[in-house]
Amino acid sequence: MVHIDGLAFGDAFGAPTEFLSVEEILRRWPGGGPEDLQGNPIRVTDDTQMALAVGEALAEAVGRRDLSPQTLESLLRAAFV
Repeated sequence: MVHIDGLAFGDAFGAPTEFLSVEEILRRWPGGGPEDLQGNPIRVTDDTQMALAVGEALAEAVGRRDLSPQTLESLLRAAFV
């Protein structure tokens, strides 16, 4: 199981490289990429927020008898909003 803090840290490490080419990442961070978290506070992207919303919807769905794509969709919509 992935812990949300690990997910958020991974997202924060990758955030500065988002949308950059491999060549640009290696130019800015020789050796393979960022090695330290940046910012105070450390910022995460919408990827962490979306993962939290999906987890919230799935947790809400646990044990439901009427679980279907339609009911999961409504739970996902509520969590994302």
